[in-house]
Amino acid sequence: MESPEGSKKARASGEALDAYFGGEEYRYLRKLAKRAGAARSRGTAVGNVLLVPGIMGSGLLTSDRRGDRDLVWINVFRLALGQFKRLKLSSDGVSEADPEWTVRIGEVDKRTYARALLWLRASWNVAPFPFDWRKDMDVASDALSDFIRERYPGEPVHL
Repeated sequence: MESPEGSKKARASGEALDAYFGGEEYRYLRKLAKRAGAARSRGTAVGNVLLVPGIMGSGLLTSDRRGDRDLVWINVFRLALGQFKRLKLSSDGVSEADPEWTVRIGEVDKRTYARALLWLRASWNVAPFPFDWRKDMDVASDALSDFIRERYPGEPVHL
């Protein structure tokens, strides 16, 4: 049985998700999540799927030397304030143009990919693969290869 504190946290979490996605979308996502949970409880996954988001589909966080982190991509307010320049790369296509800022990979954009992730989760072992879409594709492909080897050693994976 859930404690009153746990119930309160669940309500707050549900309210936050409802505000983030909007009521109609949140209800649909909950329906997909229940479907996925029910399907997975009846059997095992048919295989592994790695969801690779499209260009600019991964969040990018910047941090300064103090360690303060800000989500810049995609945060409309920070972009409007000119923080987009923090994401600029040097001409080598790999290192940051401004050494004051470090860019880290965030999560895949949930508004764009939540439906796909939940739909796939009903039958598959699914994981998102956020990547730094600003950098040279060789960097992204090496990171993808490393991720697959670590997460699914010797197993087939669908992209």
